[in-house]
Amino acid sequence: MTIQTLNTFHLISRLERQAHEHKGHAGKVLMIGGAPGMAGAILLAGRAALHAGAGWIILDFVDERAISALSDQPELMLRVAQVGDAAQINPDVIAIGPGLGQGDVAKQLLSEVLQSSALLVIDADALNLIASDSSLLNQLKARPSLSSVLTPHPGEAANLLKETTEQIQSNRELAIQKLVDQISAYFVPAILLIALLTGLINWLVLESASIAILRAVSVLVIACPCALGLATPAAIMAGTGVAARHGILIKDPQVLELAHRINIVAFDKTGTLTIGEPRLLEVIPFDNQPPIPEILEQRIGRLDRIGQKQDIQIHVPYLSCYQNHP
Repeated sequence: MTIQTLNTFHLISRLERQAHEHKGHAGKVLMIGGAPGMAGAILLAGRAALHAGAGWIILDFVDERAISALSDQPELMLRVAQVGDAAQINPDVIAIGPGLGQGDVAKQLLSEVLQSSALLVIDADALNLIASDSSLLNQLKARPSLSSVLTPHPGEAANLLKETTEQIQSNRELAIQKLVDQISAYFVPAILLIALLTGLINWLVLESASIAILRAVSVLVIACPCALGLATPAAIMAGTGVAARHGILIKDPQVLELAHRINIVAFDKTGTLTIGEPRLLEVIPFDNQPPIPEILEQRIGRLDRIGQKQDIQIHVPYLSCYQNHP
């Protein structure tokens, strides 16, 4: 897997909240760390998340005594770290590692978050725990691609790769590539196997090769970020092209991305939902009125006999009295 640049400059506009927004619109971050004597690390991380625009920042401290010492931080939600917090809080992002320590509680907390579906940032002590425990490393490898961010300094990268710090420092780009390859080593074969099984099962059960291939490819597209990265702009281009052929002009792709927030759609009827050329489709008379063909025949006969323009102007309003349009 190749190295991908993480570009977040397009999120700068989100740092300023709109008038109708509150902290719930800016995401929920759970940070786990702060073992005895190392509470400052997670506190600094929490402040950084606060200044970066996060809405809810929840700090789970391994050392419960640190909470009383840091009670002057009303913007941060302070808790005692417990196994099960990740599932209970259901955060958008989990950051684990600052001051986490190397104890059994730290391993249990790390093992839990590695199984979480939230985006995961792994730092400091969490990286050292993964480097020293093969079961934790396997859990990290089993996570979906692009769902985990590792932030190692050269020493932590050396522990993960079983190399020296000097080797890491001599070629950092190569070290990053090795880390990416090591973490993704299980992911690609697993996805290929799942896609193959999906295709075979659908083929045997449904006896339809086309459906089997479609569902197998769907697994690859959803799981593989490269395919998804190509499919997303392709789908947007196809959608805007189809809309344009039907007379709907879409300003830019961002409009489509924001369309799911729409609650009310208001249309200007004439020329938007209609062609702007009214025409008579059907005439339904009241029960006590003669059939419309007889009325038309009588009036048109009179027009033929009289042949005057004035008579036409008189009888057109007469015909309009049989319809109920305003």
